[in-house]
Amino acid sequence: MSSKHNAGIVILLARVKDLEKILENFYENFNSKYDYPIYLHTFGKLTNDGYLENLRKKFSENIFLKEIDYEIPKQVDEKELFYNRSYNRYVKKNFPKKRIGYLHMLRFSTNLTSFGKIGCMCKDMEKYEKLMKFDDESWFKKKINFDLFDILNEYPTASAYADGDNISIQTRRETTENLWNFYKYYLKKYNYEPLCPKLKNALKNNDEDIVNTLIFKCGNMELYNIDMIKKSPWNEYIEEVNQYAGDYKYRWGDNEVIGLFFLTHFEKPFFDFKLKQKGIYFPSIPSEYTEGYAPSPNSILNIHSKNFILSNIYRLILTIKKKLFPFR
Repeated sequence: MSSKHNAGIVILLARVKDLEKILENFYENFNSKYDYPIYLHTFGKLTNDGYLENLRKKFSENIFLKEIDYEIPKQVDEKELFYNRSYNRYVKKNFPKKRIGYLHMLRFSTNLTSFGKIGCMCKDMEKYEKLMKFDDESWFKKKINFDLFDILNEYPTASAYADGDNISIQTRRETTENLWNFYKYYLKKYNYEPLCPKLKNALKNNDEDIVNTLIFKCGNMELYNIDMIKKSPWNEYIEEVNQYAGDYKYRWGDNEVIGLFFLTHFEKPFFDFKLKQKGIYFPSIPSEYTEGYAPSPNSILNIHSKNFILSNIYRLILTIKKKLFPFR
């Protein structure tokens, strides 16, 4: 086993039960050849004391577990949080208060270089020149016969597949409120002009819907050239993003926030591996445990949480439901 890049792998862990299967597929189909270090991040304590040791015995000593602190930004009132926006159709249909953990996840995923800060990747990650991040339900289905990190010699980021065609303009509107106005403010303040022709046209015509049709990275499996990003104006951008707190107020996705920056400052903003189209990768592994969104830190879906008994009862209900209604 040999890794030729100074690279690390990040997983924000909430669905503890599925992780062994996720890692088994990942090592079998990619990482057994390279043994890139994996850093599991959790919002608080989700696992028991022997959990990490068991993973290391089964897969690699190069697996680490980092508990990180998280908080709602001090400049944001509770009433401003996304789940309180009752006028928003997406909120009413898909975003109850119990999904607060998703907003913390957005802050974690958007802050690519804020190592060691509250709610962000651990300090250990700053020693790596390149990073891979994938979800705790990602499914590496088939062999990847090349080093994914190689492409980052040419691009600031790469993605398992491109996303956009399957997201309606209405959903984008409902989860990017005020992002267009923020973006125009950012460009004016720092006197930037985007390199992307579509963005140039959108600004010329003040047409926010053009932005809502842009194609971004998939968001569940991507790689980043951290050295290249640090040499760009990223730090000033992410400071403005964090201060505005659109992730907590309006559910600004990491795809859109990061994507706008790359499309503005890089002629080659990202590389699409097309792994999903090739049948090599899928964003979620089949499981009776995974839900439509990641649970919050104390959710009953976490088998090592305080709600262990409730967790198992809930899993049993999910299993029975899927057997009785397999096509729902």
